[in-house]
Amino acid sequence: MLDRTLSLTGWAVDSLGPRSWTVRSVLRRTARYLDDLVEANSSRVANDLAERVAQSRARLEGELRNTLWRVTDFAELALTRARVRRAEGEAAVQDELRSIASLRRDVEALLQTPP
Repeated sequence: MLDRTLSLTGWAVDSLGPRSWTVRSVLRRTARYLDDLVEANSSRVANDLAERVAQSRARLEGELRNTLWRVTDFAELALTRARVRRAEGEAAVQDELRSIASLRRDVEALLQTPP
């Protein structure tokens, strides 16, 4: 990129020609250099953004996977507990349902209480 603006031949021709040629030549080379610089920087920004998106996606996928594992574990535990209660009989199931209803009422009352 820099070789376009530092060419010895270009500078030699510029120094031998009229001043207007030199100015036009320098402006042309400078414009090309700036175009190349903008292109390189925009590519770097695009690559950085793509890398950040990939990292963010991987992190989110990991968090979702972890959450799904915890939900699955909790569901399996609840199913095991329900099977145990069922094996204990209908009375144990009804007692558990009453306990859950009581806990739900307590939580709802706490949620309605102003801070």
